[in-house]
Amino acid sequence: MSKRQKPISPELAAYGAEQLRQRMLAVFVEMEGTRQGEDIEYLHRLRVASRRLRAALSLFGEAISPEDARRWTREVRSLTRALGPARDTDVQIDVVRDNLARQEDPALRRGVRRLLLRLSQRRDHLQDCVVSGLERFERSGVIEQMNKKLSRVPASKPPYPPELYSLAREAILHRLTGFLSYAEFVPQPDRAEELHTMRIAAKRLRYTLENFLPLLDGAVEPHLKAAKQAQEALGAIHDCDVWLAGLPAFLEEERERTRLYFGHTGPFRRISSGVLAFQADREQERQRHYNRFVGKWQGWQQAGFWESLPAALAAAAESPPGSPLAKTKTSPDGAAPAAES
Repeated sequence: MSKRQKPISPELAAYGAEQLRQRMLAVFVEMEGTRQGEDIEYLHRLRVASRRLRAALSLFGEAISPEDARRWTREVRSLTRALGPARDTDVQIDVVRDNLARQEDPALRRGVRRLLLRLSQRRDHLQDCVVSGLERFERSGVIEQMNKKLSRVPASKPPYPPELYSLAREAILHRLTGFLSYAEFVPQPDRAEELHTMRIAAKRLRYTLENFLPLLDGAVEPHLKAAKQAQEALGAIHDCDVWLAGLPAFLEEERERTRLYFGHTGPFRRISSGVLAFQADREQERQRHYNRFVGKWQGWQQAGFWESLPAALAAAAESPPGSPLAKTKTSPDGAAPAAES
């Protein structure tokens, strides 16, 4: 998005600082658990928190300190990238363990166990990369610098200025346009790259909506829920695509390992059948995820769901939080909430 030309109001800076504070804290609290590496959920939460912090910096960094924000964004991006391979491997290990638990044929279990062994070896190696990434991020001083800079900005509270609603509308509709630009690929299951990019666009839309939830007073919660559903569904499809692209290479590597160890590839047959069965399982799983996503997408299209987002933004701007025009909120499914007991 283009840079704003008008002076930044104290109210916009205060709102942005509050969003940045929350996301900075979310990064900080997960760092030590990630370093220890005993629970994979720390790393997962840290990776997500780092992405949310980057999204907030892209929206509000200019309002706090343009020069610092660019540097902070670079460092947070480096942290996200350092965590990526380890998190992806954690997800794959969980998938293989689940498949192994469901596989009843002992002959096929051999190949799945070999796959699990190689992934576990890879994950052990990647923990060093995770720790190195954390140490580099800590040396950058981003957390301390952000905390110092943000502590100087007053707390944010309603009423919010019109320019903040304009920023919200501009940012959200920009992300919505990017997301919907991939709609033509939804009926094309073989367009793996485009569907993967659509997942990234859904994630960006989701994080942008999250940054403006306090401002919009629940008006976009249905769209936030749907963006999350789209991101997760497309992510599951992509995970299967990664398996299907990587398993042939894994088989070739194991074939060569067998040849080098035994002098021939005869024993390779003991693991290849299990890996091929696992590959067939991933193909079926991809089809299931794809079918579910297409069904959900068709429902959204028939209801004109995504096209209703601009109207929701306009309604929120007309009746901001705390104003006399703010009426009863609706639940994420669009229905009025039940009275509280």
